[in-house]
Amino acid sequence: MRRNNLMRTIIIFAVIIWAVYQLYPTYSLWQYRQQSEKLVQELQTFANLNVDEIHEALRVGLLEARLRESIQDQDKLNRALNIAEKLNELQEKIDENEPKSIKQGLDLLGGTYLVYEVDLPELLRSLSKNPDARFDSLMTEVTRRSQQTDEDFFNVLLATFQEKGIRLNRYFGRRVQTDDQIIDELKKQAEDAVDRTLEVLRNRIDQFGVSEPTITKQGSRRIVIELAGITDIKRAKSLIGKTAVLEFKLLKDPAVFSAVLKQIDDVVKKKIKASGKAITGADTSKAAGTGTKEVGVSALFGESTVIGDSAAKKANDTTVVVEEELFEQNPFFSLLWPIGNEVMVPAKNLRAVQRILNMPEVKNVIPDDAEFLFSSKPVIHDGQEFYTLFFLKKQPEMTGKYITEAGVTIGSGSQSFTQGQPIVTLNMNREGARIFARVTGANVGKRLAIVLDGKVASAPNIKDKIPSGNAIIEGNFSMEEAKELAIVLRAGALPAPVVPIEERTIGPSLGRDSVRRGQISIAIGIILVVVFMMIYYRMSGLIADIALILNLILIMAALAAFGATLTLPGVAGLILTMGMAVDANVLIFERIREELRTGKTVRAAIDAGYSRAFWTIFDANVTTFLTALVLYQFGTGPIRGFAVTLSVGILASMFTAIVVTRVIFDTITQKRTLTKLSI
Repeated sequence: MRRNNLMRTIIIFAVIIWAVYQLYPTYSLWQYRQQSEKLVQELQTFANLNVDEIHEALRVGLLEARLRESIQDQDKLNRALNIAEKLNELQEKIDENEPKSIKQGLDLLGGTYLVYEVDLPELLRSLSKNPDARFDSLMTEVTRRSQQTDEDFFNVLLATFQEKGIRLNRYFGRRVQTDDQIIDELKKQAEDAVDRTLEVLRNRIDQFGVSEPTITKQGSRRIVIELAGITDIKRAKSLIGKTAVLEFKLLKDPAVFSAVLKQIDDVVKKKIKASGKAITGADTSKAAGTGTKEVGVSALFGESTVIGDSAAKKANDTTVVVEEELFEQNPFFSLLWPIGNEVMVPAKNLRAVQRILNMPEVKNVIPDDAEFLFSSKPVIHDGQEFYTLFFLKKQPEMTGKYITEAGVTIGSGSQSFTQGQPIVTLNMNREGARIFARVTGANVGKRLAIVLDGKVASAPNIKDKIPSGNAIIEGNFSMEEAKELAIVLRAGALPAPVVPIEERTIGPSLGRDSVRRGQISIAIGIILVVVFMMIYYRMSGLIADIALILNLILIMAALAAFGATLTLPGVAGLILTMGMAVDANVLIFERIREELRTGKTVRAAIDAGYSRAFWTIFDANVTTFLTALVLYQFGTGPIRGFAVTLSVGILASMFTAIVVTRVIFDTITQKRTLTKLSI
């Protein structure tokens, strides 16, 4: 064997090994999912749970707990727990192989379709200087008018201010600027806010590991997000991240907190007395905890309806857990539990407390510069879930836009109370470091809450002034919770609030149907091409068929390696590539036939056929490849999927048609002298 063929053979085998390596996770993932679905179906025979409930419990790590709740028979429970253990093992393998596998698009797999709109009125409020009641009234009018007409928001803004005889420079820009100049500047800031929001959302989604999200801008203020494979909208929104601005807020003094709680308790007592509902006549029952009892919500609100939404009604959440000794004299205090240095709310009481805090009479006793917020996640104490109630300053000390980096590390030995525990580290830019130094220096010993989407993620104590802009957040974090907090901090705050306009779950039924039809079309196309090549070109056609199969394997391996997403248009590109793959061999074989007719030997005809057909094949593929690049550069969504598959297919077909088949022909002709070629 000649040296050049030896090198080509080595390259071919190396490429094949690489392709098998890239496709193995996809094959493994398919096997694990098949096994998982069988176990889920088997588990349904034991537990009163549907498929979605089992998958959700498995995802959040609560499958065992759900099974214990739903299965009373011990023998069935043991068998179900064994299945759950196998499912957890399979889920770990699925999670491990999924990032390395070929991904499917929204049109094939199903998923979530979200449309967000940047809240321009809120953006302008954040950009305004010295906003007052008149400004709020104007913005309300602008919002109402812009929603009723299709007119541009900023045109409505300008017209409304001019009708009221108010210059825009009263609240925006500089005194010397005209209204038109300020409008132009506000438009640029709004456009920049939408672009930055787009990048922040993309950053958050990418860091959470959602497979190949599609995030595009629609119009001037809307953002469209497609998440393939995510059919739970709540999960999708949590993956996107918090929609509110990330804020750092100081907690109010504990004495003020206690005083306000007492005032709220007095309001609740007066309201109950005014309703004529005797507290002692409440529908009560002894609760599990010592010194506690369950009280019907009618005792607090003078009604028998369930607090909250239909979901709460379904849960039959008609009672609250109270301290028995406190309830008659202090009904609001009895809903709260002091645990350590925190004021906690049992999860069962959360809706009742929220409703009380939203009463107009209660809002009147809460200072204008303060607000109540709850912890973002519950804590477990004595087997019960509790949410922490915080009393904070309404005005944030700083926002998350100053954070440049956030990470997770493990507490060192010098920090005895956090030794071995995850902590979140923060780095800020120069301006953020200056603000943070001022805030921490002036509030040593106080607590600074990190507020995400109106909920408190953490509220660490300020130990010392932090002038460097580097800080740590300590809390009762699991590693996953610390990583999630770091991701949101690192991704940054949204420059403007965004509100969901449309939320749709695209079911996988169309995707499965499309996948099945795509598979059938690919199979039929390959079979027809293979049969035609074998009939028309005989043994040479068989060699071309081998190259065709290898071409398909290489395309799929490249999609897996690049992390590309296979969409329905991508399947179309794949089918088109199958036809193009043998086109090169048709040109070569026809050229070889012509050379054989002139009387050349088999070896000379093969050499001449490949050399003379090469540039024709090269030119045709280059022009198609350039077209695919243009489609990828300027196209979006499905068009890009088609372009990616077509581009990879062109490169793979060039390799298989010119290199692989040539090596096979050379190997055959070198081993024996052929006087006739089956072609």
